[in-house]
Amino acid sequence: MVDNTSLVVALVASGVGVAVTHAFPQDALPPNVVTRAFRPRIPFTYAIVTQAGDARSVAVTAFCRVLQAAAAEMQQVDERRRGRSSRKA
Repeated sequence: MVDNTSLVVALVASGVGVAVTHAFPQDALPPNVVTRAFRPRIPFTYAIVTQAGDARSVAVTAFCRVLQAAAAEMQQVDERRRGRSSRKA
């Protein structure tokens, strides 16, 4: 398993194979690489990684709150989109 999107994209661009990865903006890909929708949808879990027992600074705590709020907003947008597409079917 490769856990580096830029390496995966480079391998696909060089003709080594295909990859299942998180969504990637098409304009950031080499011209000979395209994305295709993958169904069923695979949920992806993110985590905030810190050192064990490390006290968070005020800045890190604030960053984590902003990140969690942005993730919650993205989830709501995604749920609204899925609601619309299921009504069309």
